[in-house]
Amino acid sequence: MDKLEIDGVSLSFSGRTILNNIYLQCQTGEIIGLLGRNGSGKSSLMKMIFGSLKGDHQSVRINGRYHEQAFSEPKTIHFMPQNGFAMNRYSFN
Repeated sequence: MDKLEIDGVSLSFSGRTILNNIYLQCQTGEIIGLLGRNGSGKSSLMKMIFGSLKGDHQSVRINGRYHEQAFSEPKTIHFMPQNGFAMNRYSFN
């Protein structure tokens, strides 16, 4: 079974700590929910896991192997943002 593990994730913007020493482990088939107020770092955490945002400190491992930019390696991890993924040429009227 595939396992995603993040450890020691920390992120700050302009001196304000957003994420501090976050640990998360999940396996294929599990459903995980991230809950929190606006600005609490949910999207930033996902971007760090995906590899599109570099934190102050982070360790992202898939099956025990460290990944700096998991999105660039085939068959590792995929991320679909909550908005902005529809092509502009389509109309939803």
